[in-house]
Amino acid sequence: MKYKYLLFLALAWCVISCYDDKGNYDYKEINELKISGIEDKVYYEKIAFVDSLKIYPEIESPWYNDDHERYQFTWKLIPSTADVNVDGDTIDYVVSQEKNLILPITEKAGTYRGFFIVSDPGNGISWYKNFYLRVRTLTSEGWMVLCDKGGESRLDIIFNVNENEDMIAHDLWQELNFSTGKPIKLINSYRTGGGSARLFISEKGTYNMDKLDLHVGEDNNLRWEFGAQPEKVEVRASGISQFGSQTSYWIVVDKNGDAYLNDKKIWGSIFDFPINKLEGKTPFVAAPFVGVNYVSTYSGPSVMMYDETNKQFVEVIDGASYPSVMKFNGTQLFSAQTGQDMVHLESTKNGYNYAILRDPRTGKYFFYGIILNASGKNTQEYYGEVFGPNLDRVKQFACHHMYPYLFYAVDNKVYQFDMSHPDREAKEVLSFPGETIQVIKFTAFVAWEAYKDWERARNYQLLVATNVEDKDENGCGIVRMYDVPNLMGDLVQKKEHMGLGKIVDVTYRERDK
Repeated sequence: MKYKYLLFLALAWCVISCYDDKGNYDYKEINELKISGIEDKVYYEKIAFVDSLKIYPEIESPWYNDDHERYQFTWKLIPSTADVNVDGDTIDYVVSQEKNLILPITEKAGTYRGFFIVSDPGNGISWYKNFYLRVRTLTSEGWMVLCDKGGESRLDIIFNVNENEDMIAHDLWQELNFSTGKPIKLINSYRTGGGSARLFISEKGTYNMDKLDLHVGEDNNLRWEFGAQPEKVEVRASGISQFGSQTSYWIVVDKNGDAYLNDKKIWGSIFDFPINKLEGKTPFVAAPFVGVNYVSTYSGPSVMMYDETNKQFVEVIDGASYPSVMKFNGTQLFSAQTGQDMVHLESTKNGYNYAILRDPRTGKYFFYGIILNASGKNTQEYYGEVFGPNLDRVKQFACHHMYPYLFYAVDNKVYQFDMSHPDREAKEVLSFPGETIQVIKFTAFVAWEAYKDWERARNYQLLVATNVEDKDENGCGIVRMYDVPNLMGDLVQKKEHMGLGKIVDVTYRERDK
């Protein structure tokens, strides 16, 4: 690397594209000093209050050889969100002035730009080497496991350190001076550019958990985000549109079947009047489901809902204020009006929204595969009847995010059904004697986050959460993860986490940008 006469910060800001260099500097090449031993192509990954960042740089100089006492050293960590043109370069960014960096990580979760600066006070010359750091915490991302603790709520966290190593935080809310009442549900609604919703729902209301420590309380009660503030908000479904051309709709459906809309593209927007009126005129009861599209190639997709009153698919078109009856292009496999009750809706990573409906007259279940797009361009991809044992006692459904596989749970068993071969009956794939299945699900991890391959593979793993019968509620919960092979192959267990609380629900809290 070349070194130059410079004010270090002027050059540092120059090489970082998001900072504007407002000065005029004359850089002059002189003899070469080399800094090695610092990784500058990938992030150093560390966990706050668990890990230390250790870097041992090597310095080669034609002037002083190995005599490093002539130099001064400075290590800086600058949050990627910092605007140095506004805040300036402060002493707060300096984390060490030793040659070797041994830094216990206490920084907040997020990404940082790091700089190692070597200065020669004798002639006023400085050299630098940059690097990148990503800090995670046990609450910045991970599997949130909602548990029932004697009628109150308990939150456990499963944190994936790497592909094979995990950490578990038990009863995160044990010091919480706030009564939540009986826990009901967790929903993580991710939004590009921030503003994600981490909803915790209990009998006392709905709370948007704190982004730093996941605490709940009156300060983050969702009712404060409503225009006419109700005594409590009882959300049962939530979804945020990802790639709307005009809007970024956050839609929630409450216990009573009323739906509310908040446009996240408008600063200070709130939930106003219920939108469950067809084209703003005819009221209907909304089913507790919201479907979105996770694929960026489908520009301006609608948000999918279901009209429980008229038993039909409806959509909120990008830019519209109210739902309308869903429109379709291409081959018509079914009518928007189904005459059936929606029991499951899953937005998957491959662009499909799978809806599972039950005929109230016959008790039969049917599957619908829909790709959402701009108005009138939604397409119908799958339709048929679900065949399999014990469907009269089904508790929960889950749809794979790559293959057209439907899973359902009954008591302590899991069954798998191939929607591309609906003439074949579902088969039993998992059994847990002495346990009761509480949750089966797949999780859609956002495509635009820089996840490693093993992290992204979690999109396609089936999560099964069970409670061991006749065991103390403080340690009866188990969460298992399974790989799902193609061609309806046998499921392969990847992980098992035991000793959790009495599980009510599980969802993944993704890292914020």
